[in-house]
Order: sequence, then C-alpha cells, then structure tokens
Amino acid sequence: MLSTGDETLSEQERAAKITTDMLLQITSVSFDRAAAYTSLVTVGGYAGAFSIWAFVSNELPRLASASVALLLGFSLLIFVLYEIYKMVSITRQLLPLSGLLNPPKQPTEFLRAFENFERKRKLKSATRGQIWTWIIAMILSIGSALSAVGILFYNMLAIILEWPLWPH
Repeated sequence: MLSTGDETLSEQERAAKITTDMLLQITSVSFDRAAAYTSLVTVGGYAGAFSIWAFVSNELPRLASASVALLLGFSLLIFVLYEIYKMVSITRQLLPLSGLLNPPKQPTEFLRAFENFERKRKLKSATRGQIWTWIIAMILSIGSALSAVGILFYNMLAIILEWPLWPH
C-alpha cells in the first residue's frame, strides 16, 4: 500500500490524493519538457534567421533590412525577457528548499516536509498563469520572428525571380 503521509485518510481520499499527485507530476513534467524543447528550437531558429539576414542584408532595401532587424530584435527581446521571468520564478519556488535543511529534522519529518514542498512547487509551476505567460511569450516571439523570416524569404525569392523587393 502506498503511504500518503497521513494515516487518517480514507481509502477513497488516498486514491484521490495519489491520482492528484500523479496528474500534477505529469502536468509539471510535460510543461517543463515543452518549454525546454521550445527554447531549443527557438534558439536554433534565431541562429538561422540571423545567418540568412547576414547573407542577404547587402541586397535588401534599407526598409526591408530595418524591418527584419526590428522584428528579430523584438522576438529576441520577448524570448530573453521570458527566460529571465522563468529563471526568477524558478528561483522563487526553490528558495524555500533551503528552509527544509535548517534546523535539522528527523528523516520522516524531512521527507514529509520535502513531499509537501515538492507538491507546492509543482502546483505553482503548472498554474494557468505560468502556462498563459509561456503561450503569450511564445506567440509574440515566434510570430515576430516568422514575420522577419517571411520578409527575408520573399526578398530572396524576389531577387531570384527579379520581382520588386519589399518593403522599399
């Protein structure tokens, strides 16, 4: 039988607590992995976009080059600000962990306190506010970066097909 730390819970309450803990664990891990994967893809996208821009910047009209710079810069700013927000948020969630070590506790008391801490941390990391902040940051960051890449690709295609460059 799994221990929930509270022997007075009924079987139904224990099952509900175990189920809640499992769902919380799945949500927390899924959110962390999605954020890490998105960050990796985004960083790779920036490297590619800046490389393409550097390659064709001499051929672009001044306004097109400035538009690409503004859009990529805005995207990068949003991405970096979100990463700083996430870093501060994680630090704030982990600071109470040091309180578990002082004063020294008995092993069972420490484990109970740690389980409580970890449950609260996972709950905070998977809140709607955190998820919506991530969604908004990614939409703004990726949307502006894709707009910049669209301008770059159009102008590269325009150079090849001898169409007018945009914007002039």
